[in-house]
Amino acid sequence: MSRRRRLTDVLEEYIDRLEEILEGYLYDMEERKLWHPSSEAIEPLANIYVEPREVVVTVDMPCADSESTHVRFIDDNTVEIEASLQRTLDFSSLRVTHRSGRFKKYHIRINLPVSVDPGRASITCYRNVLELRIPRK
Repeated sequence: MSRRRRLTDVLEEYIDRLEEILEGYLYDMEERKLWHPSSEAIEPLANIYVEPREVVVTVDMPCADSESTHVRFIDDNTVEIEASLQRTLDFSSLRVTHRSGRFKKYHIRINLPVSVDPGRASITCYRNVLELRIPRK
């Protein structure tokens, strides 16, 4: 004989699991450093869009020197992007008073959710937003 569960029990289990997932996500976000003092690099904002035939990565890099932008594929699922800034920035110029330090470049390593074909990637940069279109394997 199977025992029927009450709706409130199912909902409580669902809410508990959701809280665990959110706590893990928040912990990962707090542990992730976006500024690396030793290399004077800051991690730019990036979005990944997985489409049926390609993966589109956009990276917001204000004040980046477009001539110094380098895109390198580590493997079929990882891309690394680096660009120098047009001028050195520090926290005080951004009106951040509780922290000190400076950064000279952007650096980000992105793990892609699907395998891609790096040899056929196309890169465009418009108004300091780098767009990388990579066909899926």
